[in-house]
Amino acid sequence: MTAVRYTKNILIYVCLIILAVIFAGPFIAMFLVAFQANPVTSARDIFNLNFTLSNFIRVFNESRLARWFLNSVITTGVVTVFGTFFSSLSAYVMAKKDFPGKELIFWLFLAVLMFPAHAWIIPMFIQMSRMGLVNTYWPFFLSGTSSAFGIFLLRQYIEQNVVSDILEAARIDGCGEFRTYFHIVLPTIIPGLITLAIFLFIQWWGQFMFALIMTTSGDMYTLPVGVALLRGVAQSNLRFVMATTAVAVLPSIVVFIFFQNYLMRGVVMQLD
Repeated sequence: MTAVRYTKNILIYVCLIILAVIFAGPFIAMFLVAFQANPVTSARDIFNLNFTLSNFIRVFNESRLARWFLNSVITTGVVTVFGTFFSSLSAYVMAKKDFPGKELIFWLFLAVLMFPAHAWIIPMFIQMSRMGLVNTYWPFFLSGTSSAFGIFLLRQYIEQNVVSDILEAARIDGCGEFRTYFHIVLPTIIPGLITLAIFLFIQWWGQFMFALIMTTSGDMYTLPVGVALLRGVAQSNLRFVMATTAVAVLPSIVVFIFFQNYLMRGVVMQLD
């Protein structure tokens, strides 16, 4: 029995290693090419040990990558912070307050999740165009700070972790709604807030289609749009393209590595 279990464990680890190589291989190759000092013309050139930072320096000097990076930081940062905050407020109301039409409104939120994002991009563009907000940060702010997914996620977390008796005791002691939220609910749901913030960050940092439609000038492009533009202009220079892509994906990789436990917890919360 022990030998069978030992063999089974070996097979599991072998499969996991193979899958890790398959999924991580393209990222490793991307960074190796980005640091190459010599032109890369074949797969063997990827593993040359002549590394340099000149590709990254050239990317920042010869393109608007710094501006695009700043735009992504601003849009993603604002959406992550305010999207998490407003979602938590709505989720608190949906989880702990009783009012007519509560379940209907919640199911409408779930219905929004069933529609693909591309279905509402054109109506959103028409609306923003009429308001004169195209090619500004406002389409990102107005669209990203309201998250049906965030409300659903945090509603589940609040129902599981915030005890109604404590809220009732706070009200008896004279706490208002906002004081109850900030002093009791908010500290309790911090792990859920971090989970949602990570989801929003990864989603909006890599947002391409929405940014492509809502921005019309190079100074307002976000990183995904700018990187796609550079790929079309510098297709022949693989090192230049890979250096640009590495700058774009590095923040998401760092966030995932350091906060992957919260991401896994978020998946479990959705399954519950």
